[in-house]
Amino acid sequence: MALGLAVLVIALAFVTGCQRELPLRLVEVHEVTPKDLEAHDRLEIRGAGFPQGRVASLTFRGTLYKPGRAPERARIDAEGNVLGHERIQVDIGEALLASFTGTGARAEHTTFRGELEVVFASQSTSAPPIAATLQGVVLDIFPALAHVADDEALDKEGERVLGFLGLRVKPTSTGLLVEGVAPSSRAEELGIVAKDVITAFDGVTVARLGDIRPAGGREAQISFQRGDTREVSRDVSLLGLASGLPKDFSLVVFLLGLAVVLLLAFVAPFEGKLGRAEIAIAARVRQIRDRGLPGLLRLGAKGLFGEKPSRELSWLPPAVLFVTSAAIFALPGAGSLVAEDLDLFLLFLAFVASQIAVAVGQEEGFFARARAVLAALLLSFPLVLALAWAVSTTGSFRGIDAVRGQGTMPWEWNAFRSPFSLGLFLVCVFAQGFSGARPFGKKNGASADTAYRIGLVFSSAVLAVIFFGGYRLPGTVDKLSFFAKVAAGLLLVGKAWAISGLSLLVRFSLPPSKVNDVLKRGLRILPAALVAFGAGLAWTRWHVRFEVEGALGGVLVLGSAVFFARLLARVKYAAESPSTHVDPFL
Repeated sequence: MALGLAVLVIALAFVTGCQRELPLRLVEVHEVTPKDLEAHDRLEIRGAGFPQGRVASLTFRGTLYKPGRAPERARIDAEGNVLGHERIQVDIGEALLASFTGTGARAEHTTFRGELEVVFASQSTSAPPIAATLQGVVLDIFPALAHVADDEALDKEGERVLGFLGLRVKPTSTGLLVEGVAPSSRAEELGIVAKDVITAFDGVTVARLGDIRPAGGREAQISFQRGDTREVSRDVSLLGLASGLPKDFSLVVFLLGLAVVLLLAFVAPFEGKLGRAEIAIAARVRQIRDRGLPGLLRLGAKGLFGEKPSRELSWLPPAVLFVTSAAIFALPGAGSLVAEDLDLFLLFLAFVASQIAVAVGQEEGFFARARAVLAALLLSFPLVLALAWAVSTTGSFRGIDAVRGQGTMPWEWNAFRSPFSLGLFLVCVFAQGFSGARPFGKKNGASADTAYRIGLVFSSAVLAVIFFGGYRLPGTVDKLSFFAKVAAGLLLVGKAWAISGLSLLVRFSLPPSKVNDVLKRGLRILPAALVAFGAGLAWTRWHVRFEVEGALGGVLVLGSAVFFARLLARVKYAAESPSTHVDPFL
């Protein structure tokens, strides 16, 4: 009995102690206005008891509804200034706007439905914060950039869906006014009549015809209002809509894509240049194996740092690698310390400058140097196309905008959103490897090797940001804590090193080449880069793809892993077999 009372007292004390940490409800939130928001607007929060002159921490929790996309659960943090005991003002900047709508070509009119929590930190370290929550918040956020051609195409898609439902409508400020209903149509079965107003479709508040796009399921939810009566929501079947893929069609796409990947990975011979590259890598593996662990460490250091300039300057390659990695590490938290609007462009310029320095320093004579510079520029062109592709999708040179448009999971990265973006990334990797395949001169060989790695690390960081999520961590990328910035910087450096390793693998698999050979490789790789860029750009402009995109991303992720495993298996077999031309899977 005494033991039970003691346990009860301890439990009550624990609960009481936990309750002291909960926010106090000493303020109230009544209303959020306006409901429609664009860039540079100001959101006002009305309530009572706001401590004047303080900064409020705001958290939007709920669901983001976008036309043609599946709903997304979201938590978005912001800050507001208290202008009075009953009023908080929030400036809608580009970062906050992008958190709701996305960036560039992926930006969409978004309807947020959820709750808003307002928290004020206590001025005393021992007192809990003060908070209030408003339920049922509905906001419509419109992206900063509008593409007229895209808007016309989306409006036509909306008209097609409305025609499928049997509706003729007219856009108004409150929604789509129904002008006519086809007899025996789906709309008539739902009870929609003329003069009704279509107010929402699949959770999206309807502002124009382009908002009438299904989220990919077999059914859609349509909301309408008649006069001053309450809004009514009904489910309508979409079976028979030509381009409306069923939601579980993505599973079919995934299974078919996975079957194709396995077939290509384990049945296709992949002879030719790829086979010769595997044999070259296997030969290098045999050399490393014969040298033992000390030789492996020396070759690993040589591959990472490059040649030593001299005994006196043996510290230079590690120092250069450290400085370049530190510059990349500082990118997530740089903010206003550097030109944030041009951070990707500056990294690209550093890459091009290093390539030109290598080309000029290793040749003698005007024409030889001109050919070397031309080869360097040709091999830099795929990265130019990658930057152009990123700018077309985000609308800026800022790395943070490229990171915002991607998720934390591999299938949410730009590299795996389409086969063409993955192809453009691979072309860039091969171009980086080709640029280092030329043997550096005896006089400045080690210096050129160091300069090559400087550009390689910088260009790999650009590719990591554009294609592999950059420094994206779970949650927001705009207001990172100190530890989050450290983790984000380490993540970006790790991705940049991994991409650099792929390029060095390409370089080591090639025989030493002359300038003319490198120039020919650049001319051969140029068409592939242009095709991947053009097809990838068309893919980003094709809006009816979002349900299939996740399935394709998963196929590309698994396909890349399977292909890499196959490559390792073939190299291992070739390194252990005297007849390296035999395929181990036959």
